[in-house]
Amino acid sequence: MSHHLSLRPWIATLTLALGIGLHLGACKPAQEVPPATEPARPEAKAMAASPAPAPADHDDIGHDHEEEHDHHHTAPHGGTLLVLGGHLGHIEVVLDPSSGRLTLYSLDGHAESPVRMKEPNLVLTVIPEGGTPFELQVAAQENALTGETSGDTSQFSVTDERLKNLQRFQGRIGPLSFRGTSINETEFNFPDGNE
Repeated sequence: MSHHLSLRPWIATLTLALGIGLHLGACKPAQEVPPATEPARPEAKAMAASPAPAPADHDDIGHDHEEEHDHHHTAPHGGTLLVLGGHLGHIEVVLDPSSGRLTLYSLDGHAESPVRMKEPNLVLTVIPEGGTPFELQVAAQENALTGETSGDTSQFSVTDERLKNLQRFQGRIGPLSFRGTSINETEFNFPDGNE
């Protein structure tokens, strides 16, 4: 009987050790099991052999219009967008026909951010439907809020009686320098744009 009593502490210690071991084993992170392999399908082999297409380059200067024929831009001021130099940038044309005020905004290739230009004015030729063409000097506008000044601005405007009540016209803007690139005249239809 005394022999039986002497085994009890050992059995209790062994039970305790096994319980701790099981508990610690349950806390260990699961080992990764390699996925089951299955034979490759013919179309999977073809996909693996062909390289993945490179992502489109969307820097703030512009992008390739040919690769993005379904990509559309939204005019941030509700005007008409003109594409400059193969999507190097945009000019947004906003016309208030009730006052005859026309505002041009210089924008990046995504038509999202303003791009300051050094031009003191932009030359815009307006050809009204059934009317006589005329040329406007659209002057650089200063903006104290943004720190833009004449010769370093993204906004140009002019008010002219000939623009009053004008709803549609053909136009040409330029030549101009945009981000160091010379751009010849850009033709467009208002309010359709040139995309």
